[in-house]
Amino acid sequence: MAMLDASLGSGAETGLTEWRNFHDVTYTREKRIECIHWVPEEPDVVAASYLDNLTYGQRLETMGKPRPSCILLWSFHNPLSPHAALLSPSEVVTFSFCPTDRRFVVGGLITGQMVLWRVTDQELGVTAAKRGKVARKKREKEGHDKGDVEKSKEKVKTVMTTTKNKPALEIKHKLVSTIDDSHKRACRSIAWLPHWLDVERKGKCVDNRSTLEGEEETVEKAKFFVTVAGDGQVFLWDFQSARDAVVRGEHDFTWRPIHSVQLQRQDSGTEMGCTHILPLASMNLTQKAQENRESNFLSNFFATTEEGEVIFGDWAAVGSAEKKPELVKSLCEVSKTFRPLLELRESHRMSDLMLAVSDWEFSLWYIGGSAPSLTRPRRANMDEEEEEGDEVETARPVKSLADRIREPIFRSAAPSNYFACGACSPSRPAVLYLGRVDGSVDVWDFTDQSHQPLMSFPVTAAGLTSMTFCPEGKSLMAVGDDHGHLHVLRLPVNLVWGPDREEEIVRQILDHAYHNLDGVPERKKMLEALKQQNEKDTTTGDEETVVLTDSMVDEEYKKTLAEFCEAAGIPQASSSEAPPM
Repeated sequence: MAMLDASLGSGAETGLTEWRNFHDVTYTREKRIECIHWVPEEPDVVAASYLDNLTYGQRLETMGKPRPSCILLWSFHNPLSPHAALLSPSEVVTFSFCPTDRRFVVGGLITGQMVLWRVTDQELGVTAAKRGKVARKKREKEGHDKGDVEKSKEKVKTVMTTTKNKPALEIKHKLVSTIDDSHKRACRSIAWLPHWLDVERKGKCVDNRSTLEGEEETVEKAKFFVTVAGDGQVFLWDFQSARDAVVRGEHDFTWRPIHSVQLQRQDSGTEMGCTHILPLASMNLTQKAQENRESNFLSNFFATTEEGEVIFGDWAAVGSAEKKPELVKSLCEVSKTFRPLLELRESHRMSDLMLAVSDWEFSLWYIGGSAPSLTRPRRANMDEEEEEGDEVETARPVKSLADRIREPIFRSAAPSNYFACGACSPSRPAVLYLGRVDGSVDVWDFTDQSHQPLMSFPVTAAGLTSMTFCPEGKSLMAVGDDHGHLHVLRLPVNLVWGPDREEEIVRQILDHAYHNLDGVPERKKMLEALKQQNEKDTTTGDEETVVLTDSMVDEEYKKTLAEFCEAAGIPQASSSEAPPM
């Protein structure tokens, strides 16, 4: 218990330790890691995609030529070589495992196409390890003698040595989207929609949670996902149809998006290139099914642009005969950096908090509520320790999010070196991790200080490119760099476990900052009105002062003229006559 007794502002921190380092001369030479994901429900296997380290000029020279690439699966049981390679016809910019079925992997290519792989548990490298653990525990439970146990250990070592010498399993893709119906530029972000969400005609979304609750046996299956790219298009894809086609072995299946919208700037009409997308439905802001099954907020989303802006949009917006659909409901130009935003992530512990990372700062975006409250749910699913009879307050309404999201509630100071990636802690809501181009990781703890990072840990001499946390263990973090090395870091205890009331403390800080920010427009109007009134009063006072000064000059002139006329014996002119010029 003493190790878990973390206190606010203790300052006694332990650095991050590197636990594994994965790289391979054949697959990762002269490449950089672009995207990292842990295999769902398996903390011993991590996947990473790689891009060639080419300059802009080198890419122009090789434009139009195919550059096959792959996604490597690394197993902790064999750190010397990758366990498997998911082959791709082109470089994989981003990818994601299906949240409800890890045997399917979806990837976004640099050509804008989508690719689908189907793998087995054995190809993922998880079956053999689990079987070995179960068999070992069973033998020890049955009371085998010590000699048998030693023999089994030697046998496992022999198998591991043989595995190290084996080449990586090469798995071909099963499906690729047509290039004419895909993005025109590299696909940058993939976001899964909840399994209870159905997409109908023209992108309209329907909440089916009330229907699923009535069924006795409900199988959660992800059906749709959404993608964005630098061409400014938002695509909705039917994953269930593609999955069924792969399972049935349909080779003539054509994979294309079921709905697409083009985001444009209202002032110039040019394409609004996007880098990341975060659907509002996937943020789990509500625990219960909506009364209106066709609520508009189900098709709302947050996204980041290539010029550093954060936008709030609706891919199912409906226009009229006189007005175009309002796809972009809010554009936050206050965050404009004229550089692409590197990250847009939802906090693991608080669904209404988002982290946005740019080159020289990171910002926190808070959806906020109608009134400060500490009883709002930390996430959509209730904790196991909470009783079913306890009433949990639902999240804030989302009807006026376009007005609420105006500017971040926190913006960091410029770092000593540019940021390259960032992530929120999966266990502590007050802790953030920022990767830098010099190979270091900054750890920010808002329960300790907010003007500078709590600690900075050097990972490698190369620049960091991506980072993600293990969802199972919560104490492991995978970080990739420009040289193609995948570093697995173990977090110290004080960064995994925090104070008992840490989330309530963070809520108080966020609510206070949000409501102070919420009153800024009213205060601006009041100060502007006060300024105009002061200017008006000042102008009126100047006019009175000028009139008063002129009358005093006239009186002084008349008095001086009378004295001069009397001394010179000159008769004084009548008062009706104008004074001589």
